[in-house]
Amino acid sequence: MHDVVSAIEEQVGLGPDRIALRVAEQSHTYAELWRAAGGIAASLGPRPGRVGLVFRREFPTYAAYLGILRAGGTVLPIGPRWPEKRVREVLDTAAPATVVVDGDAADPAAYAGARLLSAARHAEGPARLPAGCAATPDEEAYVLYTSGSTGRPKGVPVDHRALRAYLAHVIDRYELGHDCRMAQAADLTFDASVFEILAAWTAGATLVAAAGRSWRAPVRFLAEHGITHLDTVPSVIGIARRMRTLTPGALPDLRWSMFSGEQLTYDAASAWRAAAPGSVVENNYGPTELAGVCVSYRLPDDPALWPETGNGTVPIGTVYPHLEAIVLGPGELRPPTVSCACGARSGSPGTSTPLTTRAGSCAARHPTPQSRDAPRPRTGTAPATGSAAGTACWCTGAVSTGRSNSAATGSSWTRWKRRYAAGPASARPQWSSWTPSSSRRTRRTA
Repeated sequence: MHDVVSAIEEQVGLGPDRIALRVAEQSHTYAELWRAAGGIAASLGPRPGRVGLVFRREFPTYAAYLGILRAGGTVLPIGPRWPEKRVREVLDTAAPATVVVDGDAADPAAYAGARLLSAARHAEGPARLPAGCAATPDEEAYVLYTSGSTGRPKGVPVDHRALRAYLAHVIDRYELGHDCRMAQAADLTFDASVFEILAAWTAGATLVAAAGRSWRAPVRFLAEHGITHLDTVPSVIGIARRMRTLTPGALPDLRWSMFSGEQLTYDAASAWRAAAPGSVVENNYGPTELAGVCVSYRLPDDPALWPETGNGTVPIGTVYPHLEAIVLGPGELRPPTVSCACGARSGSPGTSTPLTTRAGSCAARHPTPQSRDAPRPRTGTAPATGSAAGTACWCTGAVSTGRSNSAATGSSWTRWKRRYAAGPASARPQWSSWTPSSSRRTRRTA
């Protein structure tokens, strides 16, 4: 596929009057979305660097997401309910010059030092973009900050090359097209939102945002909006069952159901399959550092072919075919190139400019890859093979590969039990879920 912005522009040309976004009971066409994004991009100026985006499920926020990319900038989602301390830490480490914020989230104290820009106001402005806005493949497309549940939150930058390869794969894999309706239920601060938003728009599908309280009744939301594609966490199944709405045949329009972030049990999968008999059910896994999902297991239509696992959970499956995988044991992880949102890098030449503004940042703590006495990253993936260098943040323990087509599985995966599924896929290794959960977040090793 083209770069993300060009792919969306192509969809605008193919169907300007098709619905790109349904949010807050309002529908917005691809032409309308493109025009509003252009106004925001023009207000940002060419190549604005990292741009903070305070998430609100409103049309201007989605237009700003695309507008930042159109300007050649990097999307930096910021949670609207984050405490001020966390907001300040993200701003200090990622150092965005501009923050797009609207409504009651615009607290000047929380965003001191950054230029504040109203998406709602600038979406109505002229969409005259100067030349030279397009980002290069090696430049950042977005930076996501982890939840910090296993320690200090860390920023994970993902470049356009990795994003393009990921989207090209999932659009084909999940048969996304003009007649599809994608649910948008994840916060922009979670990597599932990248799949929801950008996969939908680059394929010309309709993105349907679960605004307000609509996601509190997930089955009703999915049924009323005729959702065909859903990427969510398995706990949604438990919520629907407790509400007694997950009845057989309740979701006739659903074609693809992708679950990740938590354990998916066979019991839950069976209940979902009954409610959505026409849907494929997949269990997915992938850390933010690898630009989204990197392994997947598709449940066979016949439950008799479902592989038995020790804890009754669905395997996470095999590595995507366009990725390269290396399985390493304890002590085998070698230091790759270092990169994190604060800009520190070591090893082979990097692609991002150091943007550290905080004294005592991780840049001062990164050892060189040649040092045998240097501590190894505590979590993440193995170094990539071939010419693509791996990336890692040593101060936080995040490790990734710089190229999507050279991704690798990691030493933390040695916790997963290797097994082989029955049937035609038996020649490929399967990985069964582990306790307490199979999370998209990178796990720390001992």
